[in-house]
Amino acid sequence: MLMVCRKLRVIDIVNGEWDDENQCVRTVFGKVNEIRAFGTVMDKFVTEDGKYSYIILDDGTETIRLKTWRDDVRRMDGIEKGDIVDIIGKLNYYNEEIYISPKIIKKISYNFWLLRHLEIIENLKTLPKEKIETKVTKEKKKEEIEEFEILDSDVTIKKILETLKSGEFSKEEIIERTSLDEIDVELALRELTDEKKIEEKNGKFKAV
Repeated sequence: MLMVCRKLRVIDIVNGEWDDENQCVRTVFGKVNEIRAFGTVMDKFVTEDGKYSYIILDDGTETIRLKTWRDDVRRMDGIEKGDIVDIIGKLNYYNEEIYISPKIIKKISYNFWLLRHLEIIENLKTLPKEKIETKVTKEKKKEEIEEFEILDSDVTIKKILETLKSGEFSKEEIIERTSLDEIDVELALRELTDEKKIEEKNGKFKAV
């Protein structure tokens, strides 16, 4: 089963169960190996040699650590305690702790964070009440998970595909033409490429 990046609350991850065989977290939304999360940086630490760094992210439901090593430490540059951030990262597990290895970290405004928070609340409404209240549940049926994935990114994907009908464009050009969020576009392009609905050549995307 294909796992895509999901917008989730931190508590959904923290209360999940690590699946070592599949290298993912079992949540009320099914198996998740990559997350998009939003929250406030509560603390930041960098070693003296600059080879390891972490921040503690609080989204109002729980806290989780984002960890980086070696060259990836620079992804934390410019991020300080008190910043509100939008992140995409891979979920990992070590020493009984689920943490995030960030791929993208972007500062956002409070209003933007509030908008994303409301989107997550809307997503929760698709789940039965007992699933929301349960800390760890069995994986949902494949059909239910796939339906949720489509609804979660439907608007962004439609806009991108509509744009690509008129030609080939770079990610930056797509963002400019659609006025969509950079990270939303990044995720949608990845998903569409994996599904072979679009292809990239020399930094330009086109519909297949």
